[in-house]
Amino acid sequence: MKTSFLILATLFLALRTWAAPPDVSGKWKWIYDRDGESLNIELNLEQKGSKLTGKINAPEGRQMEIQEGRIADDGTIDFYTNLERDSGPLKISFAGKADGDSIKGKTIYASDGGEKRERDWTPKREASLSGKWDSSFKRSDGTAMETTLTLKQEGEKLTGTQAFNENETEIRDGKVEAGQITFRILRERDGRTVTSKYRGKLQKDNTIKGEIESDWTGEVRKLEWEARKAKAK
Repeated sequence: MKTSFLILATLFLALRTWAAPPDVSGKWKWIYDRDGESLNIELNLEQKGSKLTGKINAPEGRQMEIQEGRIADDGTIDFYTNLERDSGPLKISFAGKADGDSIKGKTIYASDGGEKRERDWTPKREASLSGKWDSSFKRSDGTAMETTLTLKQEGEKLTGTQAFNENETEIRDGKVEAGQITFRILRERDGRTVTSKYRGKLQKDNTIKGEIESDWTGEVRKLEWEARKAKAK
């Protein structure tokens, strides 16, 4: 019995160690209806483990910093902001649950008369490649190879680095257009320059799938390539 208990306890602790909150960093948008007027609201989130920071940008140049932001392993999110007004600051609480690139939840605030009010809160995340990606491909002999991509997207421009075997290489000619991703990586190996062209497409599940075409100074090799967003640590 003691042995079984120790095994179960060890498994439980291991599962808690492996669990990690989903990555919700990026730009989120939703529409707020104010007396029949549709207002576009933007939330820029940054995440470190379970801690969330960032700012909300609203019309009329209003900007609010999120306070006490946090996310649980199951994707539950909560934070609040203070909206500055002539009559005094208005505290707005946000609570919801993330599922991929969408959040479903509520905003809660008090009216001028002190009455509690709730509104549906359903922001959507804009597709962005910025961040760390776990990248993998298989060599011709079937050996799996893993690398880490650190990408930064600015419009259609894509920059960043690839880390492989403790070596970091800058990507070149990175571009994002209609969900298609392309970039090149140059490396010196065995006395010759190897040019690897990456081509992929962003999938609905927020993964990238495509191929790598490597030119070993005239000898061209093609490999299947896949990448997915790394979990926040």
